[in-house]
Amino acid sequence: MDTQELIKSLFVSDTNALGILDIFLAITLPFLLCALIALFYRNFMRLNVYSASFILSMPLFGSLSSIITLLIGSNIARAFGLVGALSLIRFRTAVKEPLDTIFLFWCLAVGMACGTGFYLAATLIVVLCALYMFALNKIKFSKSSKVFLILKVSMEKNSSEEMLIDFEKYCREFFSEIEAINLYTSSNKEFDDHVYSVKLKKRMGTSIILDKIKQFTGISNVDLVSQDSALYI
Repeated sequence: MDTQELIKSLFVSDTNALGILDIFLAITLPFLLCALIALFYRNFMRLNVYSASFILSMPLFGSLSSIITLLIGSNIARAFGLVGALSLIRFRTAVKEPLDTIFLFWCLAVGMACGTGFYLAATLIVVLCALYMFALNKIKFSKSSKVFLILKVSMEKNSSEEMLIDFEKYCREFFSEIEAINLYTSSNKEFDDHVYSVKLKKRMGTSIILDKIKQFTGISNVDLVSQDSALYI
């Protein structure tokens, strides 16, 4: 290879054969499709796990994965070079929900489909997956027949084992299942916080349940919350 061919090889590749419209579609279409996924995520996810930065990242993630797939093409050297470059990046952001990972792979699939020119497949990925997820949510596919709550009870410090056993027996009037899961104690408090996982036994107002539990000897305060809210007690 002479000098002229070497210089030419630096500026010409198989991706240069692509037109401006092809490159524009490879970047813009996944951006728009992943923006639809982001809108679906915004209305589908619960408020306590809602992340604005995650929503903003999804359209860009789709466009970047598309253009990366387009640039790699069938070149093995570029593929290995990309793996080496990405290995230098350390992702330290923890994924809060398993569904967040699914949405990322969803955007990645759309980006790779657009990067390889399968625009119809990318559109179908968005439409069909959204319909399937909507259908599963509509029929409450993930809803369990067992509704567990978190019961937090402030009890006299250093309560005896017999008192705890009697308390659990007393609570079985309201809960079909009760299990101690944690204990918070402090030298500056007169009460220890006992945390239980419970399942409601029958339809009864939570205020009535709390009032009756509070009547148990040695208890100063009672909280009953859903497991999703357990982080805040």
